[in-house]
Amino acid sequence: MQFGSPYDDSGYYGYWSETTVFGIQPGRRTAKPDGKTNGYISFTVESVPETFDLLDSMGASFPFVGAFTNVSGVDDKEPGYTQVYTVDSEGNGLFFCDYPGN
Repeated sequence: MQFGSPYDDSGYYGYWSETTVFGIQPGRRTAKPDGKTNGYISFTVESVPETFDLLDSMGASFPFVGAFTNVSGVDDKEPGYTQVYTVDSEGNGLFFCDYPGN
């Protein structure tokens, strides 16, 4: 991964480059999908629909968390990017995002 330049914004810490975003935000008590997670990680991918298909074929779940997403599964309601939200085996949130407008 090419992490790029570090940044922090409203408690969201990470790295941003022309091709990669890697970010971590400490979880908020009201945003926990299952009560276990204490944060989430965001990754930039080439295609959210392809990533969703891969995760779905592996049995991943796609919880709706109103603080994070507009729908369960592929969420393209926000302008400028598409995302999918899932959780790992420990309950930590994982975002996979693409930025087709960039």
